[in-house]
Parts: sequence; C-alpha cells; structure tokens
Amino acid sequence: QQLHKVAMSMQAHVRGKQVYANFQRRRRAPLHVVYLLGGPGSGKTALGERLAKDLGLMHLSSGEMLRRAVRQKENADIATRMRLAMEEGAAVPNEIIMPLLRRAVARLRFHRGGGTILMDGMPFTEAQRDLLEELPTDELPRPVRVFHLDCDDDTMIFRTINRPHSHPTRGDNTEEVASSMAATFRKVGMPVVEHYEQRGTLTKIDTGASATEEESYAALKSSLTECMVDAGYWSAAGEQLTRAKF
Repeated sequence: QQLHKVAMSMQAHVRGKQVYANFQRRRRAPLHVVYLLGGPGSGKTALGERLAKDLGLMHLSSGEMLRRAVRQKENADIATRMRLAMEEGAAVPNEIIMPLLRRAVARLRFHRGGGTILMDGMPFTEAQRDLLEELPTDELPRPVRVFHLDCDDDTMIFRTINRPHSHPTRGDNTEEVASSMAATFRKVGMPVVEHYEQRGTLTKIDTGASATEEESYAALKSSLTECMVDAGYWSAAGEQLTRAKF
C-alpha cells in the first residue's frame, strides 16, 4: 500500500511537470493583438465573433466578460458596482475591469497558446489605454492594428434598444440608457480612437446605417487579413503562421 502511494505521488508529480511545461511553451508562443473599438451597437461583438469563427482567432469581448462576472457574483460589491455602471451606460472602473481582462487573457494563453486575439471594447478610455500599454509585452503585446467600427449615434441607439437580451444583466434596452452609452463613447472613447489614428495604426470600418452587415464584415475581414499578411504574421491565404501547435 505504501509503494502504491509513492507511485501515485510520482505520477502526479510527473503530470504536474508536464502541465507546467506545456503552459510555459504556450506562454512563449507568439501572440498578436487586434483592437476592435466602437460605440454600443456598432457591431464589435457580432463581427468579432464571426471573424474568430471564420479565421480561427481568439475573441475577447469586454462586454461579455463583464456580464459574466456579474452573473458569477464572486464579489457582491464588485458585481453591484459593475451592474450599476452598465445600467447607467458609464465606464466600469479600471480597478475592476483590468484584473478581469488580465485573467481572461491568461486563460486564453493557457488554453490556446499563440495566435491572434481580437479584443473588442477595450481600451474604452484613455486611462485604460495607458494601463494596457504599461503591461509587459509578454503578457499582452501592443496591438498590431486598431479598427474603429464607425457608426452614427442614431443607428447605435436603435440597435442597442432592439438587440436581443439573453440575460437580465443587460440594462441598456431603454432609449435613455442607450443614448447615455453612445454619449459616453463619444466623450471618452473617441479620444482613444483619435490617438491610434494619429499613430497611423487605425483603420475605419463603416458599420453605420449606410452599410449592411455583410459589407461591414467583408471590409473588416479583408483589411485585417491584408494587415496581418503584410506584417508577416499570416500567409496570403489568411492562415496564422504563428499559431501554436501542440
């Protein structure tokens, strides 16, 4: 019986070392980040999910991340603060969203290793942009490209009010809250967009009333593929050359 316990302990130790070695290998795999910025209802999550599915990318939606945290209620005070901010159309405090984001990125790296992450909805404010740029690049690289999903306020408000609500943590289905969310983006989100435009790393994609979803998606997919191919990260066929293989 004692020998059996020793053998089991040794097997557990070996498995632990293998898990750790795989984790370290994933952490060393090249990772590329693309930002999808835009106001509420501009199509960030819908288009991001399609891109991730079609191109085999990792997709990280800040909105879904926050709503998941509210549903889990790991910390009642934090959940309440997040819910109130979301219901009022305000920005969630950085001391709440940044740890959530870092954990989410770490989970993606653990499970997927290298590749391309589409981050939609962050950075939302200039303060968040600065905090993201202060992170070590081996934890979260600087964005290869930033896409602004350019949408007029009337269309954003209409879509926000009328989009399906699959869970009760959304509080944006009134015109008052939707208007507040659009105004908040114009006030605190557009300076972030303008920052990347001045850097020369921004591409605008029309997702407003003048473009259909298919037109917006085709333009986004084409522009992203061209950017990643030109940077040498993807093949001409759109395959991720740096995707980790395990």
